[in-house]
Amino acid sequence: PVTTPTGENATVDELVQSANAHFAAAEAAQRTGDWSTYGAELEALGQDLQRLLELTNTTP
Repeated sequence: PVTTPTGENATVDELVQSANAHFAAAEAAQRTGDWSTYGAELEALGQDLQRLLELTNTTP
């Protein structure tokens, strides 16, 4: 499983790499029909994207 960078020290680059890894893991889980992992990876991807929005002061 992929881990999301945590804490205030997570950088934009780390979060982008993490988001990409979660997306790839979600796609792999989808191909094998592992819907539990698919959902967990999408949730983690969403958390990475939210942190990126916060770090870059961007409004969705």
